[in-house]
Amino acid sequence: MAKVKTPKPKKASKISNNQLQRLQAVVKGLNSLNVQIGSLESQKHELLHQTVDYRATLKDLQEELEENYGTVNIDINDGTIKYD
Repeated sequence: MAKVKTPKPKKASKISNNQLQRLQAVVKGLNSLNVQIGSLESQKHELLHQTVDYRATLKDLQEELEENYGTVNIDINDGTIKYD
């Protein structure tokens, strides 16, 4: 018995306009989110550097206060010194 060949379906050369619009919207949305994430990461990086600067400044100020007043506790709300 001879085999019957079924014709292969015609291959599409383009997706539908609706599918193209949906695809473009999704890719655009992902690109937008990636840009936003990059911006947030950049802000985070800058804030981390500022945190390091503030910590260094605090350490210097603590050393200055210790030279002036010794090892004490200082109330940061009103500046009251509590000697141990």
